[in-house]
Amino acid sequence: MYVIYNEITGKKIQLATKPKRIISLSPSITEILFDINAGKSVVGVSAYCKRPASVQNLPNVGSYNHVSMKSLNDLKPDLIFTVTGYQRDLAIKLSEMFNVYPLPIPTGIIGILNMINQVSIIVGKEDRGVQVQKNLISILNNIKSNITKTVYVEIDLGGPVTFGNFSYITDALRFTGYDNIYAYENKEWLEPDFQFVMDSDPDIIIYEHGWNKTFTKKDLHEMIDERKWNNLSAYRNNRIYLTPGKYDFLAHHGTSFIKKVIPWLKSLQ
Repeated sequence: MYVIYNEITGKKIQLATKPKRIISLSPSITEILFDINAGKSVVGVSAYCKRPASVQNLPNVGSYNHVSMKSLNDLKPDLIFTVTGYQRDLAIKLSEMFNVYPLPIPTGIIGILNMINQVSIIVGKEDRGVQVQKNLISILNNIKSNITKTVYVEIDLGGPVTFGNFSYITDALRFTGYDNIYAYENKEWLEPDFQFVMDSDPDIIIYEHGWNKTFTKKDLHEMIDERKWNNLSAYRNNRIYLTPGKYDFLAHHGTSFIKKVIPWLKSLQ
């Protein structure tokens, strides 16, 4: 008998063997599962799971907060992975009918490594999980982190959102040598005050457009004009950056956050 206890749901999961039919409703956990060579056990994902590209061939069972119960019943998962935060209520609801294991959204880079550790233990890929962690730690060890620039980060999540001290994004900024102007806020995320951004006059602005939207540098300049940010140091010094790709980049705490986001942030200095 394979037994897993989850502190968040307060439930004990009992399986005859380690999970062989897994559904992941978290893009970050989906990426981790494939990186630790557990991808063959993944039978369903959310609409927002895009990494690696092959997951787009798997059945789509829903989104962040809504799932198709018919799809879940048809796929007969041994285990469903979610995260907390925006998925907490869904996880608790699903745990009444399925084996559900929610994982905390990381508040820092170490939390991402810990998520890899937890997932690899749960699915029986401990050795591969350790190797993935070692590879990521090697990347982190090559980053020098003397703070030299102030930065403002904004992500379009259906509206402008920025990040406080309890966010892995703020931790990554600090780690790569930036002082987030909202780091004093002991929150994970918050709606930005555009006047405060003007008063703070950050050296660098990083902007992530809405998920799967087309957003060009021209659109960015129009947004700056509308907000009357033309006199900010970041604008005058051409230090306003769009994150790469059409999907989430900063707003993703899977393994690629360390493999791609951390080096990208460092390259901006």
